Amino acid sequence: MKKNYLTALVVLFSTLFAIGQVDNHHIDIDTITIFSNKVLVDFKSYSDTNLIENIQAYLYTDTTEYKKTRWLFWSRNIQVVKDSVVYHGTARIYGESGKYRIGKYNNGKKIEMKYFDSKGDIITKYEFYGRLRSQGDHELGYNIFFIHGKN
Repeated sequence: MKKNYLTALVVLFSTLFAIGQVDNHHIDIDTITIFSNKVLVDFKSYSDTNLIENIQAYLYTDTTEYKKTRWLFWSRNIQVVKDSVVYHGTARIYGESGKYRIGKYNNGKKIEMKYFDSKGDIITKYEFYGRLRSQGDHELGYNIFFIHGKN
């Protein structure tokens, strides 16, 4: 009986103090060309050490105003600086199963998209996404932004 309590206690403490691997996402942005109102960059996104996106894009700096409500009758507006990402050039997006897609964009507008399996053979859009059903188009080239967090 004492052995069972001791085993249960050891299992409980080991589950409480077990530390799992945390998924690490990071982004590298390299400047290609600077214009007066935008910057052309090479945008790479990683999950742990795996490259998941390699995109050429324009960064536009903009401000957005949000209403912040603290109390029932008191609110104030906050201006937030953000960089809007608009795909321009080649975009390579890699999936977990080895599938990937390569798209061509012109200032956020998708020109063409090709889908590949893990061997590099061309496949259809349905084969790439499978039974994935969700709202919206995953291949838009203009729906990403980074918030600077300035109040």
